Amino acid sequence: QVAGELRGMAVLPPLPPGGPVTRDLGRILSVPGTLLLIVATTLTAVIIFGPARRRLAALEAATVRLGAGDLSARAPESGGDEVARVATAFNRMAHELAVRDEALRTMDRLRRQMLADVSHELKTPLTAMLGYLETLHMADVALDDATRDRYFETLERETRRLDRIVRDLLDLARLENGIGR
Repeated sequence: QVAGELRGMAVLPPLPPGGPVTRDLGRILSVPGTLLLIVATTLTAVIIFGPARRRLAALEAATVRLGAGDLSARAPESGGDEVARVATAFNRMAHELAVRDEALRTMDRLRRQMLADVSHELKTPLTAMLGYLETLHMADVALDDATRDRYFETLERETRRLDRIVRDLLDLARLENGIGR
């Protein structure tokens, strides 16, 4: 004020609580406090997220094993979080794949057995037919009419048997392919 008149004003920030010692202590503790805060945050993250990270790594390892063909691969289902739910779904999928694989292997084994059985069933009448035909074609073998007729009856019976087997196979193939007669 000059001659009772306000000519200017200066504004000062309020003083922090405490004296200069408190201000200096705050500056001194800010660096260790920051370091302490960083260390505490890191430890907390490791403690909280470490188990979930390990379970995710185990789930990843199980998926790699399953992808490589190991149908016994399973993921740990511990915990009640999203990782446990994904692991449960993964294990269910792996189990279903294993069941389907076993069913396919069984079907393949049965199919191979059926092919062997069918081959045998086809070979039996063919062998008999070829034997009788070779005998009938032998010029030096004299067959009476009754024997010759019996050979031709056997040939006819085995031909019908072979025809029946082939028709049964065709019917089976149609049924398997969903085609009606």
